[in-house]
Amino acid sequence: MTSFTGAERKIDRAREHVNALDKTIGRFLKTEPYEVERRLKAKDRIHEYVLVRYTEPPDCLGLLVGDAVHNLRSALDHVAFELAAKGAQAVGRTMTPQQARRIQYPIADCSNDFKSQLNRGWLRYVESVPKALVERYQPYHLNQEHPERTVPACLASLDNTDKHRTVVTTSHTVRFQPDYSGLPEGVPPPRLTLPRNATWGLGAVVARFTFTQPEPEVDMQFLPKFSIAIDGAWPPTRRADEVLDFYAGWIELFVLGQIREWARLNP
Repeated sequence: MTSFTGAERKIDRAREHVNALDKTIGRFLKTEPYEVERRLKAKDRIHEYVLVRYTEPPDCLGLLVGDAVHNLRSALDHVAFELAAKGAQAVGRTMTPQQARRIQYPIADCSNDFKSQLNRGWLRYVESVPKALVERYQPYHLNQEHPERTVPACLASLDNTDKHRTVVTTSHTVRFQPDYSGLPEGVPPPRLTLPRNATWGLGAVVARFTFTQPEPEVDMQFLPKFSIAIDGAWPPTRRADEVLDFYAGWIELFVLGQIREWARLNP
């Protein structure tokens, strides 16, 4: 029976990188790389909290992300290859070296792209049921409006970036739950804005509170919880190791799990 041990080992290896990433992020954040300070604008109606201490994330974070991503993307290719080998055996065929080199797990943003990848032999010999399962979890089925936000699309994009262009980059994310319970009586809660596309660095605005009238004495005590996110991943504001762990679990549940069950019933 098809075992898919190659895919399992790739996922296990990815999780080793994710664990290392988690520890490295933790060590970096313990150095207190960021500090914010309140600054008043618009005649004290706008309170901005800006970075007065800023440290770039170390390059090793991007390397760990790239290694994890590559193993997860490779796990999908291992699934495709085992399915192709099983299908070839079922019809009494042996894949040629050229056919074997073309086997890979397709990731497509639209049905035409998926068909094009099949025409190039990416799922040659794969039987109809597992091929349908692979198509079911293509980005264009998972999220028709934003296929680029799906797990397989993010993996493909990040892996291609890491292999062929640049090391995957990491950036900063902020978690903060505003607490208005300490506002003086009669002061309405301010409007909170968290700039998401600002350039990070000294003086960058992390949060902006806009009051209806000047409130220079009201300090919102903005104490954000900083973390590290992956540029180009989705969700864009979740901690890098959490995102990758979610990707690994997604593959195990929706790809490997369902295909393994099919293979168990069709030895």
